[in-house]
Amino acid sequence: MAFMYITHDISTAKYFSDYILIMYAGQFAEYGPFRDVVKNPLHPYAQSLIEAIPDPDPSNRLRERKVAPGEPPNLANPPPGCRFHPRCPFAMDICKRQEPPVVEARPGVFVKCWLYVKR
Repeated sequence: MAFMYITHDISTAKYFSDYILIMYAGQFAEYGPFRDVVKNPLHPYAQSLIEAIPDPDPSNRLRERKVAPGEPPNLANPPPGCRFHPRCPFAMDICKRQEPPVVEARPGVFVKCWLYVKR
């Protein structure tokens, strides 16, 4: 038996998931075993998403969390290239022009990001 759990709450996904697919603006960003992706996210959006997970430790209540700058794209008129490039701290010229391919960056972990494409 299999089921798909669609959520924005990664902290609950751990109870249901062996694998996780992180999407941004309707497109693939990163996929792999849940623990591998959450413990060491590769895609800049996945990193931002994991960083934003609330931490119930009271000593962290005033800790500022990093969030991706800017706003999500208009899906009726998405930006060319990688959809995350307007908000990405690592965006390169190629990100703005060309959509990245999906690559296996680590065994079993796939990412759609020019940072991991061997050129």
